[in-house]
Amino acid sequence: MTDALDAVSRAAVLDPDDVQQFMELGHPGNAADTPRIPPSAIATLCRELVIEEESELLVAMSDQDIVEIADAIGDSIYVLIYTAHCYGIPLAAVWREICDTNLNKVTHSTGIHRDPGTNKILKPPGWMPPDIAGILAAVIPRQVIYCPYCCKPHIDAGSFALTPHRTHLCDLTPGGEGCGKRFTLNELVFGVTP
Repeated sequence: MTDALDAVSRAAVLDPDDVQQFMELGHPGNAADTPRIPPSAIATLCRELVIEEESELLVAMSDQDIVEIADAIGDSIYVLIYTAHCYGIPLAAVWREICDTNLNKVTHSTGIHRDPGTNKILKPPGWMPPDIAGILAAVIPRQVIYCPYCCKPHIDAGSFALTPHRTHLCDLTPGGEGCGKRFTLNELVFGVTP
């Protein structure tokens, strides 16, 4: 029996494409190719699915029912992958970044710091959080944005040049001659130099 289980475990790799296939058949159009905030109905569905599965997991853990715990963990992972597809999150890159930064909490040079009450591993001095904004920035399209009020090009600077966003302020133009009005676009983008 152990050999059979080992073979199943090796073959059962978490593959986001499995969820993508389900989405194409059951919810065509819900998945996004690039990061976005989905329409309200899709965001609400994702939120409700996550709450439902996490609630089932907490009940199973309270009941100490290992079969239901395993089922709820699997369902939670499935729903979270579904949610990542709906939001256009490049999950493999985000996962790798989070795994790498968590491993940096347990480096030999700083030792392992734990919360004495919970035994949770704490962030050591100098620890850097995952660069999720950088991952998203690498896959979100950059385009020239023009203010709909004054027609001047809008250029994002500072943290706005690193974080995709919909709402823009027209004062970040070359020479600063924008009209100062806020405007909102439908998709998450960065403003770049024309």
